[in-house]
Amino acid sequence: MLGALFAFLGKIAIGRLLEKERSKTESSLSKLRIDLEKSVHIGKAQFDFEFKIYQEIWKKLVLLRSATLGLRPALDHIDPNESDEERKSRRMKEFSDAFHPFRDSIEENKPFYPESVYLALSEVLSTSHKELISFNYQKRDSMKYWDEAVKNQKEIVSLIDIACESLRQRFENVKVV
Repeated sequence: MLGALFAFLGKIAIGRLLEKERSKTESSLSKLRIDLEKSVHIGKAQFDFEFKIYQEIWKKLVLLRSATLGLRPALDHIDPNESDEERKSRRMKEFSDAFHPFRDSIEENKPFYPESVYLALSEVLSTSHKELISFNYQKRDSMKYWDEAVKNQKEIVSLIDIACESLRQRFENVKVV
């Protein structure tokens, strides 16, 4: 009878102990769920923000590519009513109208995306600016002028492809649960 009493009391004590442990475990799980949900929400919000930046930058990059390649196009259409100086000024303005918003966008958003993306975009910016300088200061009638134009255009297109790949890799590496 005494053994039965101890067994009964033991079951009650073990039951209370198990109930206490179950309560602790549920509390820990609840806290983990809340932390996970918060982390997923922050991760998704961050990615959505970053993705929006990339969309904005890419649109500006496409305009910059067009304006940069348009400085010294291989097949040029020349309006006989436009002087060489007017054509040069118009192209430089088109370049400037594309260059500055692109530059501002990558600089203003620099803290919000990885350095690898920033570096790839900065290379495009730098090489586009180099093309503007060549366009502006080299004499158009020299062979060096046209050789450098072709070289710069290939480099710019290649750097844009590298920037595009950098963005694609970023998208592949981000996992939102």
